[in-house]
Amino acid sequence: MVSYDLPQSTPEKGKAAEIFKEYRMGKMALAGVKVGVLYFECSSGKFGGSAGTAVLIRGEVRSRYEASESAGAARKDNLYILHDSSRTLASLLDCTSDSGLSSTFSMPSEA
Repeated sequence: MVSYDLPQSTPEKGKAAEIFKEYRMGKMALAGVKVGVLYFECSSGKFGGSAGTAVLIRGEVRSRYEASESAGAARKDNLYILHDSSRTLASLLDCTSDSGLSSTFSMPSEA
């Protein structure tokens, strides 16, 4: 399941729970075996302000089931799902420049 909310800020760098690895995607990406989190900014007139005002969006994907693949492959899958769904959300919200998310997914480097 993927869900989105509008947080006030990202977690402090290096302060994420030990289950996560931090990646360079969007504003910040965190991935574990059963959960992934992506923070990205969206500038859109659909938020009621001016189109130049950026809003922070937090996407999260969770699985109830244990991974049947390696931890690295599970993290990559979580980031792929978040990247794809976040690009779709950014498009629906008319975010300028697709919120800094690349048009195609490639596994980001660790932060």
